[in-house]
Amino acid sequence: MNQRISDSMNRENSRRDHSADHYYRPDPEAKTAEQTNGAFPMLRGFFFVCAAMAILSITFTAAISLTAKQGQAIEEADFPLLFRAIDRRLKESYIDLGRVDPQPLLRKAFTAIEFAADEIYIEDSDPANPYIPVHIGDKTSVFTLKDGMTRDDGVELIEKVFTFLSAYYSGKDSLNDIRYAAANGYLSGIDPHTLVFTPRRFEDFEVQIKGEIFGVGMLVGTNDTGRLQVKQVLKGTPAQKAGFKKDDILSKINEESTVNMTVQEAVEKIRGKRNTEITLTVKRKGGKDNKEILTVPIKVKRDRVEIKSVESKLIKGWNDESAGPWSGGVGYVHATNFDRNTYKSLRRNLNQLREANDGKPLAGLILDLRNNSGGLLSQAISMADTFLKKGEIVG
Repeated sequence: MNQRISDSMNRENSRRDHSADHYYRPDPEAKTAEQTNGAFPMLRGFFFVCAAMAILSITFTAAISLTAKQGQAIEEADFPLLFRAIDRRLKESYIDLGRVDPQPLLRKAFTAIEFAADEIYIEDSDPANPYIPVHIGDKTSVFTLKDGMTRDDGVELIEKVFTFLSAYYSGKDSLNDIRYAAANGYLSGIDPHTLVFTPRRFEDFEVQIKGEIFGVGMLVGTNDTGRLQVKQVLKGTPAQKAGFKKDDILSKINEESTVNMTVQEAVEKIRGKRNTEITLTVKRKGGKDNKEILTVPIKVKRDRVEIKSVESKLIKGWNDESAGPWSGGVGYVHATNFDRNTYKSLRRNLNQLREANDGKPLAGLILDLRNNSGGLLSQAISMADTFLKKGEIVG
């Protein structure tokens, strides 16, 4: 896919108002890093605080985007629907079909199947051997990777594999999980960014892309002992207003203990309809000298929570003591992901930075993409287009 910045007159006229020059203009009188005795290594210009090629190296998930409803239908129907849907989407949307060579992709699918279930053993140590024995207990079936296989041949072969597994597999891992593992093993042979989501995972991805949820507004993870822990309380959310704190241990959701509860299960229970109440019991340090462990039940009402993908601040000195001023001020912008509102949020933050700088263009701008989880490629392109005047953004 090639997307180039348009050189049309309308585009150039638009840039007079909306390019980075509107927000940022290096001051020729500003001191250089050398002149500040190395107090801060980056003083002027436009900086990416991330790896080179950061805009392009973000993991943009080129998902096989079946809707949750379609995915549910696939879960409940015969497995061939999944691989046929994948193959159809590859034909419709994948740019370089030359990468879709069935033989190596099928070998990766076989490997993924074996890793997904302890009860399945697959002999595939010799890439030159076209015969792949699949063992389940005392049952064995041999599948052949023929020379000159087409994608349709590959789909038919994987269907036969799962017909065999459906007949004899009765292990602890769900057959449906093994199916998705096989599908993603197959797709991993094309590139690292193409995958298929389960319906549940797709719903989570949609939440990330939309940039909003109905919940309480805190990020939950696990601590070193595996207990559920509040990792971040988002500003202006019901969780902040109710008094939740970073590092709170989440011990109960309503009356249900969270022992052995996964993060995913907890998140699903905490989210819900707007204006509905939930009681979350947390354990935290408190009391005399902050040495007691307090158990605190907190009632909180769910509401719409906006997940900000872009935040910013104006930096006027190069250390906490402000040993020296920055001529003109430097803007710091942190983008955590690329959802549907990222570009608009970027523009809003750039305007706010300029206002905070007394309406003057910034002397420099730091764009921090560290730990960016990816998202919509179109939003990343729009962000890059704000700062790049010409040339190819994605090739």
